Amino acid sequence: MTWRVDFVDRFTYSVQHSLSLADGLDNIQLNADKIAGTSYFAKEPRRVEFECFRDGWIEQNILSGEHEYDRYISHFLVRLYEGSTLVFHGIIDTSFLSHNAKTDIVAFTCYDYLRLFAKFDDQTMLYALHSGYQADYCFRYLAQGIEVALGNEITIPCSWYGYTPLQIAVEGLQILRLDWLRMVRKFRQWNGQLTCYCGFRYTPMYSGDYVPEFRLFFYCEHTHEGNIQCKVYARKFRFYNAICWVEDDDAEIDEKSEMFSTGDYDEMIAWRDELCEEYVPFEPWGSARTFHHCGNIYSIGILDVDLDDATAPDYKYVTYTGNAIPANLYPKGFYEGENEPLEKLKALKAALLLHNLTIVSLPGGTLRLVNKDDASNTVTTIDSADVIEFKRKRLNRSRPDTSVLDCLVGDTTNLKQLIADYYETLFCQTWSLEATVDNLAKYDLSLFDKLLIEGEQYRITELQRDPKADEYKLKAWEV
Repeated sequence: MTWRVDFVDRFTYSVQHSLSLADGLDNIQLNADKIAGTSYFAKEPRRVEFECFRDGWIEQNILSGEHEYDRYISHFLVRLYEGSTLVFHGIIDTSFLSHNAKTDIVAFTCYDYLRLFAKFDDQTMLYALHSGYQADYCFRYLAQGIEVALGNEITIPCSWYGYTPLQIAVEGLQILRLDWLRMVRKFRQWNGQLTCYCGFRYTPMYSGDYVPEFRLFFYCEHTHEGNIQCKVYARKFRFYNAICWVEDDDAEIDEKSEMFSTGDYDEMIAWRDELCEEYVPFEPWGSARTFHHCGNIYSIGILDVDLDDATAPDYKYVTYTGNAIPANLYPKGFYEGENEPLEKLKALKAALLLHNLTIVSLPGGTLRLVNKDDASNTVTTIDSADVIEFKRKRLNRSRPDTSVLDCLVGDTTNLKQLIADYYETLFCQTWSLEATVDNLAKYDLSLFDKLLIEGEQYRITELQRDPKADEYKLKAWEV
C-alpha cells in the first residue's frame, strides 16, 4: 500500500508540497474514526500522525512559525491519500510539532476540523432570535465564528440537511407547580368575593407568536364602615424550550389599595388598573385555560372550590401535552433580560444531546450533522466468509450528563429527566459488536453505516482501516 501526504493551500487546496514513502514519509498513524462512547457530543476528532525528514519547504513554512494562526494552527492544510483514495483532510496542530535535531526527523499531528471546536470553545454570541435556534443554527454559528476568527482564510465545510429533531410525547406532564393554597389564603380576612383571572397568551413583546405566557391574577375587595379597598396578587410566567418555565419577577404584584369611600369606587378601580397595566384588559387571556402552540397543549383547570381556602388544594399545576423536546432552543443570556453572550459550544452540546445528534467528518473534510439512530441509509450485507472475528456484548448503559442543558432558559428539571429516561431506555437493551471484516476493496464502509452481519443489523460507531492486513476493525451498536 502506498501513502502520500499533500500540504495544500488553505484557499484553493492546490498542492504546495508533497511527501511519499520514497521521500521518507514514515510512521503514518490514522486513528479510528469513532464517536465518544454513548455520549452526546459527536465523534472524537480524527487524528493523523506521521514523520518525515526536514527539508527546505518544511523548515520555511512549518518549523519557522511564520505561517500559522493563533492557537497553533498552520496556514497549510494536510491531505492524506491511501493509494489514490483521499482518507483524511484537516489542519496541522503546530502545538504538537517536534523536530529531532539528531535525526532531522519532524513529527506531525493533524486533526479534522472538529478539533477547531475545542480550540475555539471560548467563542460566544448573544442568542436573541425570537423564534429560537434549531440544532443546525447552533452548528453553523460556531463554525462561522471560527472562520471569522481565522480571518475567513480557512473554510469549515458543513452539512446539516436531513437530520430529524427528536420527539418525546408526553400527556398531562406537570411543568409548573403553583403554591395555590398559600396564594388563596392571602385573601382570608377579606370579605369580598375572590376573583381569579388565569390563562395563557403569547408574549406581546415579540414580533411573532413564539413564546407562550401564563398569567395569574387574584383580585378581592373589602368593605368596612362605608369604605372600600382592594387587594391584588398577580404573577406571570413564560415557557421557553417547550416546557421550561421562567417567572417574570418584575411583573409580580402583591399590593392593596388605601381605603376609599364607596362613592369613590371608580377611583379605586383606576388605581388598580394603573398598578396592573401589564394585566389589563383581563380578557381574552384571563379565561384561556387551554392553549395550543405548535401542535402542543398547555392547560390548567380552575374550579370555584379552588378559590375557597377551606377547599382549595395545596397545589395547582400547568400541564403540557405534546412533544416535550423543543425543535428550537432558547439559550440563556438575552431572553431573561441579561444581554449576556453565551459560549457557542455550550449551545451546540445542548442541541446535540436534546436531539440525539452527532457530527461526523467526511474524508474530504466536511463536517456533517446527523442523527445517531437514523434508520434511513442503506444496509451493507457482510458475507459470513469475510467475518474474521465477531464478538457481541451488552452495551454499557451510560447516563448522559444532563448538566449541559443548564445553558437553556428556564427550569430544565423536567427536560433533564425526560432526556435521561430516553437515553437509558435507548441503551438498556442494546448489544454492541466488535468485529474484523476482510477485504477493503469489497466493502466501502464509513462511520454510522448500517451493516447486516450474521442476521442482525448494526450501526458502525468506530471504524479502523488496516490496509496492510486488508481488513476493517469495527465496533457497532445493534439497531
